[in-house]
Amino acid sequence: MSGRLGVDTGTTLTCRYRTLKPGGWIELQDYRFIITCDDDSMKEDDPVAEWLVNIKKALAVFGVDLLAMGENPGNSLAAGFVNVGEKSLKVPLGVWPRDQKMKTAGLYNRCIALDGLQGIMSDPSRVGSGGRRRKLSSTWSA
Repeated sequence: MSGRLGVDTGTTLTCRYRTLKPGGWIELQDYRFIITCDDDSMKEDDPVAEWLVNIKKALAVFGVDLLAMGENPGNSLAAGFVNVGEKSLKVPLGVWPRDQKMKTAGLYNRCIALDGLQGIMSDPSRVGSGGRRRKLSSTWSA
């Protein structure tokens, strides 16, 4: 929900709050578009990290903030919600984890990223990278 083109999260939450019955609640789920490695092995010049920086810059031109979900707790409180909580979960990108549950989550996450890659890489990436297309198929391969 956060950061989407043309969506004012604060206004949306205010409308949702007004339509809920007393005792009602709302749950927001969103990706936090930050790619890191727990062992600090991913450097700033990593192709995937560089790609994400360019996508963030490009989408910012269109008014999209990929980190807007960080404002969800404050927007929820401002809309009138109480007992606002936040829970962050790490999700792998790929099938590298040993834990089978995380391996499956990583597979799904990678599939989502690959399915959307063509659309993501079309025009927005050209804006963020100075107009040149980037080829990342080898970077994202299994």
